[in-house]
Amino acid sequence: MSKVYVGGYGAGNLGDDLILLGILSQDKDAAVVSYGPPLVGKSQAYIAFPEFLENAHKLIPQYTTLIFGGGGLFWSHDHIYEMLALALMAKSFGLRVEMRRVGLHGFHLNMAASRHLVRIVDVLTVREHDSLDMARRILNCEHAYVERDFVEELVLTSTAGKKNKPTVGINVASTRFIHDQGFNSHVSTIYAEISSIFDGVLDFKYIPFCVHMSDENQNDLGRGDALFAASSGRIRYSDEVIGVQSLLSACDSSDILLGERFHMHVLAKKFGRVALPLIHNEQTKYRAIASEYCSAPVFYESSQMMIIDQIRRRIECFLGSLEGEIAELPTRQATKARATDALS
Repeated sequence: MSKVYVGGYGAGNLGDDLILLGILSQDKDAAVVSYGPPLVGKSQAYIAFPEFLENAHKLIPQYTTLIFGGGGLFWSHDHIYEMLALALMAKSFGLRVEMRRVGLHGFHLNMAASRHLVRIVDVLTVREHDSLDMARRILNCEHAYVERDFVEELVLTSTAGKKNKPTVGINVASTRFIHDQGFNSHVSTIYAEISSIFDGVLDFKYIPFCVHMSDENQNDLGRGDALFAASSGRIRYSDEVIGVQSLLSACDSSDILLGERFHMHVLAKKFGRVALPLIHNEQTKYRAIASEYCSAPVFYESSQMMIIDQIRRRIECFLGSLEGEIAELPTRQATKARATDALS
């Protein structure tokens, strides 16, 4: 049986390329439709998505199964239409059509096409229970069921060596950080103060999960520069993250992963790290994965003082678990005093 996978691979979102790595770990001979060269650490043959869309009537009959494979594929009105068009054409040629391990957040951007799409696929699996609820309650798709994210299929072994200080890996995904100076200041101050409170106790580094070179809104790189400046260099920038393998290394070498990205949570679980989600209340995708992994989020909508206090307390709990492993740990009174000084 010949399969072709269609997804968000090769666009610079390393989460999508992680998904592809998970797919290829199970199905190495499958054909791949990608937006550009997938950053999976090796040369990967692919069909460019625009070419596949334009020549679908010639290319689709070469396969027996079309799979929309993993991730948040409902990102725009037009892309939902494109998936529906490919699915209908595949059906007309007698192919089996599947949606595997997807998140349904964004389906409302084209409700009619989304409903049609999920009803005609032969298999619909979703990566978390929030999407399952949407599939059954809103899209009337009773045959949907949960199947964990493709990244869960990767066999990952920690190669991180012993460090003098624990490390906090940070990520900011919100596009408001770029366009809203007030929000930028809100977030930058929070991270700068946290890095100040635990200065000398923890190392801090920014980890980009998106390295889009053509879409500023989806590019994490500038956010790292802003946090470096706001923290007077305490939050260093992981500019070595250029693909999936270097992203895995950056997450593996962190003890706490603090921020927004969906696959931040998945990798924290895979490597046995602490995930601490700091997100918008309306970021339903990130809320869903936090709930799935029983990690209570902290919301940007709270006051700076409340956010900093919540994060401080969780970091203190983590440090408390390290007693005996690290020679000098600050007392809770000491970090609370630092927090009070920082916010006064």
